[in-house]
Amino acid sequence: MTAQSQPGRRTDATDRTSGSSDATQSARGPGSSVQPSIPRAIRWAALYAFARIALVAMTFGVFAGLNSIFGRQLPLALLLVAAVAAGVAISAVALRRLRRRVNSEITRVDDQRRERRDPCAPSAVRERPRSSRPRQQP
Repeated sequence: MTAQSQPGRRTDATDRTSGSSDATQSARGPGSSVQPSIPRAIRWAALYAFARIALVAMTFGVFAGLNSIFGRQLPLALLLVAAVAAGVAISAVALRRLRRRVNSEITRVDDQRRERRDPCAPSAVRERPRSSRPRQQP
């Protein structure tokens, strides 16, 4: 049975296993995956930002709860500043894997952009991380 004889089945250019039309494929080039990784990077960055905000909110709740348990009357602005400071420190440890995932996705998008701008440039050439660079003598 062919695609034309099946009722309700689409037979236009988007009805392929890749899910993209011929015009989109030719504009990006064969095998190009530039577009899908950008939304993925944005999604990971948004998840990381949401996790940090949630961590600060939970820290603020703990500080406000401790404030009321001990009967202190500290200003909420002071508790918020303390919660942000503590949240930043906690997120550096607790969200390390998520932050590394965001960094790797951003690096992937940067590599794809670099490859699009200069297709002849080697994509594997990168700077060494700062921690492995030799120190310069003053």
